[in-house]
Amino acid sequence: MFQPGHHSVVSKYGVSRFGALLLAEVSDLEVRRALESLGAEPGDNLVPESWTKRNDPAATAPDIRVEGSRVEVFVEAGGKRYRLDELIRSTPESDLDLRYGGNEAWRSRFRSGCIVCNYSCPGGAVGNHTLTIRDEATERVVFRLANDFPLADGDRVRVVLRLE
Repeated sequence: MFQPGHHSVVSKYGVSRFGALLLAEVSDLEVRRALESLGAEPGDNLVPESWTKRNDPAATAPDIRVEGSRVEVFVEAGGKRYRLDELIRSTPESDLDLRYGGNEAWRSRFRSGCIVCNYSCPGGAVGNHTLTIRDEATERVVFRLANDFPLADGDRVRVVLRLE
């Protein structure tokens, strides 16, 4: 079950699979390769210190926002297609501006398996340009399921990532 946190889609092989909204049957590396085969440009602008120094008010790395090609994320279930922002809400309300961050250089370090992160995190393939990882660490913005969330635990869905 999704808990307030920062992972929307995580590979079932990643260490961050617990507490993610959706588990993918593929690895985050496979998703990176697929996005790049479609022409996605990775931002590759986040650094490990974005995560490791997220609680240090003097550090600037946690305030960097993910860059890269814009990505739309959809979830298909029960014959319907939902935008990711229809399934989750944030408090306070915040937009999802998802970008292909890439971050492959840090993949082996974090081993998160994160495919879609709700924040700008160096461990994820796709991140949210609107929010920094410091926003997650300070709980300035917290995500939860939408009140009318249409899926149950264990439902099989299809996740579609599309370049804007």
